[in-house]
Amino acid sequence: MYDDNGSAVGVSAGSVRLTNKTQAEIEASYSTNANLRSLSVEGYELNPAFDVNTLEYSLEVDNDIETVKIIATKADYNASVSGAGEITLQEGLNAINIVVTAQKGNKKTYVVNITRKELNPIEVNINGKKYFIVRKTEGLEVPNYYVSDVEQYTSPNYKSVDEKSDEIPVFKSEISGYTLIALRDEEGNIGFYIWDKSNDSYRLYTDISSGNLFIVVEEPSELLEEASSTKEMMISNKKVVVYKLDGTDDYVLIYGMNAETGEKNWYKYDINEKTFQRYDNKLLNSYKNDLDKFKKLVYMLGGISCFFILIILFLFIKNVKKNKIIKNGVVKEEVEEVEEVEEEEEPEEEVIEEKKETKKKDKKLSKNEKIREIRDILDNKEEVVEEKVEEVKSENLKEFEKDEEKELSKKELRRLEKERMKKEREELKKMQDDFLDD
Repeated sequence: MYDDNGSAVGVSAGSVRLTNKTQAEIEASYSTNANLRSLSVEGYELNPAFDVNTLEYSLEVDNDIETVKIIATKADYNASVSGAGEITLQEGLNAINIVVTAQKGNKKTYVVNITRKELNPIEVNINGKKYFIVRKTEGLEVPNYYVSDVEQYTSPNYKSVDEKSDEIPVFKSEISGYTLIALRDEEGNIGFYIWDKSNDSYRLYTDISSGNLFIVVEEPSELLEEASSTKEMMISNKKVVVYKLDGTDDYVLIYGMNAETGEKNWYKYDINEKTFQRYDNKLLNSYKNDLDKFKKLVYMLGGISCFFILIILFLFIKNVKKNKIIKNGVVKEEVEEVEEVEEEEEPEEEVIEEKKETKKKDKKLSKNEKIREIRDILDNKEEVVEEKVEEVKSENLKEFEKDEEKELSKKELRRLEKERMKKEREELKKMQDDFLDD
C-alpha cells in the first residue's frame, strides 16, 4: 500500500506499528543473490560435479538422443532462472546457457556443453581449421531464396561407409546458382558455406540486409580507385569486410549479389542510417570525365584568350612606335634609309635657287631664251638633284644627331618627300606656263 507521495505504508491490526518506506529504500533492500542451488541433466552426470562457483560443465550423449532435460534450482526465492528445461540437441556440440537473474537485477550465467555423437561424421578442412558437416538442420535459419535438398558427398579424403551415410543436407538457389551446406567448428559454432562439389571447396556465405534488400557479400574481381583500402565492421550482426570510400567516414562500399535478382554490383552503405544504395561507379566516372573535359576546354579557351590579348598588345605597341612624330613634324629616319628613299624615287624636283634665278632673268631673256634655259635646266636636272640630295642628307643628318633617341618612320618620310616633290613640280609647271605666256 502506498500514500499520495508514492511511499509504502505498512498496515496492521491491533497494536502493530505502521512504517513508511520510499521506493528507493525498497529497491535497496532487494537481494543480489544470482546463484544456483543445484544444476543437473536428468539421467546424466555433469563434469565436473556441480559447485555454486563453477560456471561451465560438459557431458556427452549418444547420437540417438535428440533431447535432454536440464534442471536448475535457484538459491534465492526472489531470483529467476532461464535456459533450463527440455533442450533439443543438434549433432555435435550444443552450448546451453543457464542465466540466473537476482532480484536486484544482476545476472550470472552457467554453461552446460552437451556433445551429441555423430554417426559417421564428415570432417572438412578450411584454411587449416576443422569443421564438421551438420546433418540435422532442424532449427537452422536458412538464408532467403534457398530451398533444402540432398546431395551425395564425395571427397578424396572421405572414406565412404554406405550410400545412406554419404547423404548430406544442402540448400540450393536457382537465382545465385550456389549450393550451401551447414558446417560446425570444434567450438560448436554453425555457419553456412558455399560448396563447390566439383573441387570440394568451401567459402563462407554471408548475407546482409536492409529492409527487403538482401545482399550476398562477394569478393570483387576488380577494385575501384576510390575504394582501395578495407576494414571489418558489423552489419546485420555479421562481421563483413567493407571498402573505405575516399573523402568520407559516413559511407563504405560493399561488393555483393542481390539475392533476389542474382545481379552483382557495388553498394554504398550508410553507416548512420544503416541503409544500402546501389553505387554506379560507371556513371560517376562519366561525370568525372565530363568535368575533366570541361576543365580542359576552359583552360584551352583561357590560353587562346591570353594569346590574342598578347597579339593585340604587340600590335598596339608597334603602332604607337610608328606614330611617334619629331618636334618639327618630320619623322626621323636613319641616313641609310634616306639614301634608299632618294634612290627609289625618280628625281624630278627643281631647285629653289634655280627658280629664283629664273625669275630674275625672265624679264631680260626673250621667250625663246627662257624656253631654252628651262630645257637646259631639265637636261641638267640630274646634277641639280644630286646637289639637292646632298643638302637633304646634310639636313637630315643634323636632325638625326640632335634627336637620335627618337625613331624614324620610313613610310612617313616617303609621304612627306612625295608631297614636297609634288608641290615643287606644280611650282615648276606654273613657272613654265608663265614663261610661255610671256
